[in-house]
Amino acid sequence: MLEPWQCILANTTFPFVSTEVFITEAQTDKVVLLAHDWVPDERPHWSPPVRTYMGAWAHNMTLALAAAMAPSSRAGVFSPACFIHTGFEADAPRIGGRAYLRAFTDWYFDRVPVKLRDECGILCNPNCTR
Repeated sequence: MLEPWQCILANTTFPFVSTEVFITEAQTDKVVLLAHDWVPDERPHWSPPVRTYMGAWAHNMTLALAAAMAPSSRAGVFSPACFIHTGFEADAPRIGGRAYLRAFTDWYFDRVPVKLRDECGILCNPNCTR
């Protein structure tokens, strides 16, 4: 049985959403990790325990997006390995040569299936913003 607070979590509610959605989510969220968690702002020189924690965070984000990433899902996904919260810009970060705006447009107009997720590790996308 789920607790009521779990309904705020997208991976809990996603199976019940019938509307097609496009998910834009960084694998390590800057606001959550710095302001709501214990991660110190020592970028880019985090200690090994902090990097391990961030790796676990990114892994959990990947698990949370699994249903949307499934080939049978109509959801679009754009999940860069960046340390950002809302810093998605028209031209960066990019995954597979596409920024989120182009990825969303391709998904919205059904030009191509869009399931873009960095799989290079944590904080490894070379064109992250901020």
